Amino acid sequence: DADITSVSGYAGPYYRFNGGQQSNFNNGSLFTSVNLYGERITKGTATVRLGDGILLFKRPTIIVSDIIIDNVDMGSSPNSISADLSPGFVQHGAKNGCQAPGSGYYTLRCDWNPGSYAFAIAFPGGSEKAVFKPTIGLPGKYEVFEWHPSLDAKNEGSNVIHEIKHANGTVSKVVNQKINSNRWNSLGVYSFNKSTNQYIAIKTSGTNGMVIADAIKFVYRSESQNNDTTPPNPPRNPKAQKGN
Repeated sequence: DADITSVSGYAGPYYRFNGGQQSNFNNGSLFTSVNLYGERITKGTATVRLGDGILLFKRPTIIVSDIIIDNVDMGSSPNSISADLSPGFVQHGAKNGCQAPGSGYYTLRCDWNPGSYAFAIAFPGGSEKAVFKPTIGLPGKYEVFEWHPSLDAKNEGSNVIHEIKHANGTVSKVVNQKINSNRWNSLGVYSFNKSTNQYIAIKTSGTNGMVIADAIKFVYRSESQNNDTTPPNPPRNPKAQKGN
């Protein structure tokens, strides 16, 4: 901060934003200093220089990027790991291209990462699980979304259990994977603590078709975990009184 106070346009003091995935760095504190790093990458005769930076704000500001947990690391958000798949889930996709046995799967720049898989599937029944654990750096209310593709054989399960472990307990949502493919589908809004121990688990138990595990998204909705959504009772026997 001392290095930039004399720069034209300085309007500090400034704050780091209060963020999610890297909460130790993006902690909302008053800005004093930061180490910035660059990198040089050479491919053949071309050299690319990459810089670094930090966002500064004039007042404390909350910014929480959407947290996405994919079935592979390259599609998952920074500081979160990909889904933990039990042995019954099999990764499906193309090792040398972006085509997969199905359509509408979630992928992040597949053309740049042709070795990535597309999604994971498991046979119905049994006790297989795909567990998606976000790194929640800022507690609050998050809306949870699931993404599933459609299979070529059209044998997806219509009663796939999605178990949601949040700050106040555990709930289960049933997802019909035969419909609403190739898009984000809301599972509701829940409170989450600052933690890596909360999760969404996609289960095969009791299902009537193939179970797909592709991607889960967490979208920050509010800072308070205990928002009052109940309106007050209307006033009784109101009286009007004339003033002086």
